[in-house]
Amino acid sequence: MEKLNILHISNPVGIPVKGYGGTERVVYALAEEQAKNGHNVAVIAGKPSTIPGVRDLSFMESFIYTEKKFIIKRFISMYSLRAFLKSRQYDYDIIHNHISEEGITATVLAKSKVITTLHCPTSLRKFWPFLTTSLAAIFPRNTKFVTISRRAYVEYKKFFKNDLLTYIHNGIDITHIPFNPNPQKDCEIQLCFLGKFIYEKQPHLAIKIVDILHEWGYNVCLFMMGKLDFPLTKYARKLISMIKSRKYIKFLPNVQTELMYRILGSCDALLVTSFEIGLITAHLEALATGTPIVGFVNSSAEEVVIDGYNGYLGKDLIDVANKCIKVREIDRSNCRKFVEDNFNVQKMYEKYMKVYKKILFGI
Repeated sequence: MEKLNILHISNPVGIPVKGYGGTERVVYALAEEQAKNGHNVAVIAGKPSTIPGVRDLSFMESFIYTEKKFIIKRFISMYSLRAFLKSRQYDYDIIHNHISEEGITATVLAKSKVITTLHCPTSLRKFWPFLTTSLAAIFPRNTKFVTISRRAYVEYKKFFKNDLLTYIHNGIDITHIPFNPNPQKDCEIQLCFLGKFIYEKQPHLAIKIVDILHEWGYNVCLFMMGKLDFPLTKYARKLISMIKSRKYIKFLPNVQTELMYRILGSCDALLVTSFEIGLITAHLEALATGTPIVGFVNSSAEEVVIDGYNGYLGKDLIDVANKCIKVREIDRSNCRKFVEDNFNVQKMYEKYMKVYKKILFGI
């Protein structure tokens, strides 16, 4: 493929750095891979961007992320409008919009072709993303779309129809993620929850599952790791109260990446309780450490779990609790290999470049 001039517009929340999670890590990996392959790549994001070989065109400092306010803050700062206006100062073949719904209408300002990656699961995130997606489906725009999961593709198709081209799974670089084939545990069944401590991630269900195992007489423990925003929401306060009353739960909010990987790798399974329809990077990180996934049917775990190979899916709390017992039979090397083969950065890069080619050249 000929060398392209590519501009990524990412969130002003956090910055694209190698050790950061979520969307920003995906932007980092994709932009870095494109630069390695000789493309001229730039990024607009929270400042400063640190992606090797990628030009930083950011114009504002990162603001502090809070789940309830992050979309509103981006509206108030007019971040997407300012980002696309700034893009007009340069000549890029294609602009890759990573700020999802609230950036879509601003794409009318772009003088280049635009591809938008849709990260937000519209069917389960509540008011703001659903509203902005609906508006974006009505108002003029200048973009084609991809989603990050099969289920998200189905949900978004009703809004964007033929403008939604395909889905492309996120890829991660697992070379810095340690693999643990034989975890040393502190209890009989050692489990982990990893995600934001918000209602949409359903961490209270992880507690209920561990409660069941405890009631059945198992020596069980649950590590709960993830992002905790301040001031605490009503849900977060209730969740912390539940955790404090259970000695078999270890609460580790805002944990450092290296410690997170060590704990993940020491567990029998990652409990996935969210019913969001995106592909969660934490799922891939857990599998990369060798830790299988146990989750619900129709949950976000479905995107990555092959039942009996790298984890299990259960239909309800009792079924998932039983699968947590059975999961210890899984060959942990299957988990690592599954990510290496299916969710590597090279595969993500190739799929995005194919989409870029389709948008730019119609082939």
